[in-house]
Amino acid sequence: STRMAQHSDPIICSEICLGCFLCPIAAAIAKSRVDRSNCCVNLMCFMPCWSFGYVRMQYGITGICGDDCCYGVLCPCCTNRQALTETRLRGQPQNAVNYGSNTREWNYSLFDCTCCEMCRTCICPCCVAADIHENLQPQADSCCFDTFCMNPMGMYGQVRVSYGIITDFPCLEDTCLPVVCFVCALNRAKKQSEKYPNPSRLSNK
Repeated sequence: STRMAQHSDPIICSEICLGCFLCPIAAAIAKSRVDRSNCCVNLMCFMPCWSFGYVRMQYGITGICGDDCCYGVLCPCCTNRQALTETRLRGQPQNAVNYGSNTREWNYSLFDCTCCEMCRTCICPCCVAADIHENLQPQADSCCFDTFCMNPMGMYGQVRVSYGIITDFPCLEDTCLPVVCFVCALNRAKKQSEKYPNPSRLSNK
């Protein structure tokens, strides 16, 4: 493990440069290393401090969402550099070996949602997205953090990647489908995450 302000071995120069000058890209790359998600989707949908917290929780590193947010705001260069280094040194977590495996099917149709579900998603999509994140990472402890630090459209792709759901065009599906059919896509992701909470338990099945 490396310290946030550390700049000596095993840290490499490219990580320092990315963390300092291209913070969002550094965060997107770090998250992609952990769960095989698409860097472009990560870049568009998740703030760097959210990605930092996601990486921390995926590795089981002790901390709280408040720290993730404060560190990300006060010293984004250090947090993103640390996330890059940790993901390079640790590799993909054992509880996520099948993330992005493209081997499972959706359990719900895209249009399998009730009027009540559609209304809630229309009125408060951030709350639905926070519920999804809590299903994916039960250790997540702040819906407010989720509300302000991620784009709800990104949760469709996050669920698909987390459960290794089959797709022929991952980047296209994860970015365009939530734009074209946002309410149905977010509801589908929520129902999938509720059926199998904590997808890391499914990794070895």
